[in-house]
Amino acid sequence: MMLLLAAQASFTVSNAAFSGPMTRPANARLVWRDEFSGNALDRSKWRYDTDRNKQGWFNHERQYYSAGRPENLRVAHGVLTIEAQRETPSHLADWGGQRYTSARILSNGSGWTYGYYEIRAKLPCGRGTWPAIWMLPVDLKKWPDDGEIDIMEQVGWKPNEIVTSLHTKLFNHTIATQRSAQRVLPTSCDSFHVYQLDWRPDSITIGVDNAGILRVLNDQPGGKGAWPFNVPFRMILNLAIGGEWMREARAATRARRQPVGVTVLIAARRREIDARELRRRLADREPRDFARDAEVLLEECRRDAERCGDVVEPVDLDLGG
Repeated sequence: MMLLLAAQASFTVSNAAFSGPMTRPANARLVWRDEFSGNALDRSKWRYDTDRNKQGWFNHERQYYSAGRPENLRVAHGVLTIEAQRETPSHLADWGGQRYTSARILSNGSGWTYGYYEIRAKLPCGRGTWPAIWMLPVDLKKWPDDGEIDIMEQVGWKPNEIVTSLHTKLFNHTIATQRSAQRVLPTSCDSFHVYQLDWRPDSITIGVDNAGILRVLNDQPGGKGAWPFNVPFRMILNLAIGGEWMREARAATRARRQPVGVTVLIAARRREIDARELRRRLADREPRDFARDAEVLLEECRRDAERCGDVVEPVDLDLGG
C-alpha cells in the first residue's frame, strides 16, 4: 500500500457521485509507504486492533479480530492478506462468543491531514463478507461527530459494487444523510485495483484506477458537524463478517427472491408452529413486512448456525504491490 500526501437507515445511497478523473497533485511528495516487501507485518507502521473483541464489534458484526495469527493475516511476496475463518476461538481471554476470526489493522503514528492516498487491493466476493479501506481520526472521541472517510467498502451479497462514503454528525447513515456514491467494478474480486483518496481543505474526492466515484465539497453550514475533516486521520484495513449492512441486504433479498414456502419450512422447524398457518400469515404481507419477518428467521439462524447451515465462506482480502 502506498500513501502520497501533498464507513436504522439504509447503508447505501448515491448522492455525491463524481465521474471526473482522479489526478495526483503535481506538488505531491511521498511521505509514507508500505509495499509489504517483508515476510511479516511491519509493526512500526501498523498495529492490530482487538479492543472490542470481548464486548462485540460495531454494527452487529460477527468476527473476532486476532493479532499475530497467520491464519488471519500474513505478508508474503509483496502482498498483505487478511483472511476470515469460520472457527470458535473460545480459548482466548478476550473472546466474546464469535464463531469467525479475521483481522483489523490501524496505521501507527500521528496520522495525516489532507493528501493523496493510493491503496492497491483485490477484494473478496464471499457471502457474508464486508471488507473496508477507511479512515478515522487519530484522536477519535465520538462517532460520527469526529468524522469517517470510507475509501472502499464492499459486501459479499453484492459483489463488485464499490461503495464510498463520508460520515459526520450532520451527514451519516444512522439518519440517512451520509454523502455516498457507488461504482460497479466487474473485476474487483479477480484483479488488483488502485483505490484513491484526494483529501483537500475544501473537498474530498474518492475513486479507483484514476476514475472518480465520489466528490464532496466543504460548502455546507454546520461547522464541524458538516466538515470535521481538518485533523489527522489514520488508515484502517479490515475484513468484517456479517453486520447490519448484511442483515438489511439479506432480509430484502429473502423478501424479493425466496419462495414463501421455503421460509415457511424454516420457520416451522425453528418455531415449531404449523407451516400452513404461517403461510397464511405471510401471504398478504407487504414486501417490507415480509423482509421484517425474514429477518427474524435469519436472526434465529445466527444463533443456531449449525442447524441452519453455513452463512460465511473463508475468503481473502489481499493488499499489496
